[in-house]
Amino acid sequence: MTNTSICAKIKGQEEPLLEGELFDKIKLEDSLWSVEDENYLILYLYKAREVIWGTVLKGDREIDTKTVDNAKRLDEFDIETQGHLQKVLYEQNLKMRGLPTTEEQKKIDLMNKLKNMPGSPFYGSISSWSKSVIEPPKEFKPSVPEKKKEAPPKPEMDDF
Repeated sequence: MTNTSICAKIKGQEEPLLEGELFDKIKLEDSLWSVEDENYLILYLYKAREVIWGTVLKGDREIDTKTVDNAKRLDEFDIETQGHLQKVLYEQNLKMRGLPTTEEQKKIDLMNKLKNMPGSPFYGSISSWSKSVIEPPKEFKPSVPEKKKEAPPKPEMDDF
């Protein structure tokens, strides 16, 4: 057994009972096998990621994973996953209420901070940035000093 494949043979037989590439990675250190009643091979495969497998071995017939009821309470997940799920739910709630997401709010806060800095082209033009105004106004043109156009060089006598 490796973290991506498995092979099981009966001693003295050429053909394996089971052989192939696993659908997804397993935690090898937590997975094990045993033989019961000298007749049954028992495999305990611990998934590296908590996802529903369509099959155990790639190439075998797959199930429709969308029909599997995998409902879990939030507290059944590990602490890190709970944190990620809570953040996703929070962000979805903000969007549904028409409010800026955490990332959008960071941009708005930065723009509000920068607009009143010395030399800001936005100074005094906008009272405060909001979700609908994350980008500068379309009429905004940054002031760039124009380069003086130099006269073309005069031809010399050697050029003729």
